[in-house]
Amino acid sequence: MWGRYRRWPRLSPLLFTAAVLAAVGYFGRQPAQPRNLLAAFSQATSFARSGACEVLVVIDGDTLLVKQAASERAPEFIGIVRLLGINTPETVKRGVAPQPYGAEATAFTKSAVAASAVSLQLDKRRVDRYGRFLAYVYTGQSLLNEDLVTAGLARVHTYPGDSMTINRQLLRAQDEAKRERRGMWQEPETVPMTADED
Repeated sequence: MWGRYRRWPRLSPLLFTAAVLAAVGYFGRQPAQPRNLLAAFSQATSFARSGACEVLVVIDGDTLLVKQAASERAPEFIGIVRLLGINTPETVKRGVAPQPYGAEATAFTKSAVAASAVSLQLDKRRVDRYGRFLAYVYTGQSLLNEDLVTAGLARVHTYPGDSMTINRQLLRAQDEAKRERRGMWQEPETVPMTADED
């Protein structure tokens, strides 16, 4: 009787190999997992695109959760969009205390996106290291990125490859805000900021 079962150990490598191949085949068919939790708001095959969008949530002054309807050429997109070329004071970043003028920047953005139609304009850099899509955000004919800087509620924060035309526009707005001592520029030495883009 026991002689029959002595052959089972010889089958173990075969069974193990079959199990590994089955697992590889199964997980290979699964959709790619997002790199982080922020990217989980968007389908793996869906990407932000230039054009109209609906703002679902204002996360903070420079970060939005938006929705774009499906079209003939693209599926519906729901995901995080980070305003390109600027940085507002932190209000919700883990491990960082709310910074001065962060609440004001968030309120400004909420008011702006509620008041008119919103659309995105993408640049060469499409996604940051946190999985957020990067865009210039227009509220009607107005560039929200620039409006935040003009109000003294954001600093210019650009990277190589970003639009030089818009960068100059943002820098002019920042110079004006500093000159007029608006928002954070009332006492600039007391407003530290943490860059949360790339």
